Amino acid sequence: MGLGYPGGPIVDRLAKQGNPTRFKFAKPHATIIIDTDSFGPSDLKKADFMTDDYLAELGVDPDCVVACPISQMVKNVAGDTVDMKTAMKCRNMFALGLVCWLFNRDVKLVENFLKEKFAKKPVVAELNIKVVNAGYDYGSNVHASVPATYRIESKDKIPGRYMDITGNKATAYGLIAAAEKAGLRIGDVIIEVEGTKVTKMDELNAIKNKKQIGDTLKLKVYRDGKEKDITVTLQEQP
Repeated sequence: MGLGYPGGPIVDRLAKQGNPTRFKFAKPHATIIIDTDSFGPSDLKKADFMTDDYLAELGVDPDCVVACPISQMVKNVAGDTVDMKTAMKCRNMFALGLVCWLFNRDVKLVENFLKEKFAKKPVVAELNIKVVNAGYDYGSNVHASVPATYRIESKDKIPGRYMDITGNKATAYGLIAAAEKAGLRIGDVIIEVEGTKVTKMDELNAIKNKKQIGDTLKLKVYRDGKEKDITVTLQEQP
């Protein structure tokens, strides 16, 4: 595609096998934390890298990257307290502790959250807390830093009703909002796409993936006992 974006050459090769609009990229100055234990020769080969310098191939600024052997350090923290599968589930907690260091956040807030979340699993809670602190301590010990460091000051809560939005729920809201914007309604059943009958999501995606951002897609839906034609315009995900 010849575009100057991170991962261009690699994505070009992969895009030839499918739809290039499927690929999403981090913003140019995004902070990236990587587990170097997952970037061995076999891993790079599997990911279709041509050299060992994967950051250069991706076009990523090394100053925006914090690279550390997360898996090994989590194993060291866990020791024999839990099985390996359980220990590896804590790797994101190490990254979270590192994020707390990078962006000057209070790691105690994370500890309190974990104690509450795993109140019935004290061993798991203790391990996650240790791993979070290990990530924070790693950042402190190596003086980890990235260009885009900032702090968002907290505000006093105003009395009222608050909702805890999970990732799945946020995704669901996004899909509903996108469908409504496209002219679809809850309860609509898509029966044809571009004149082709569809009964499965895979069939719909196969047709959609041949289109580009900005192209239109003709749908026939079943609504309130009647068939209705709708034309939607494909837009890039925010």
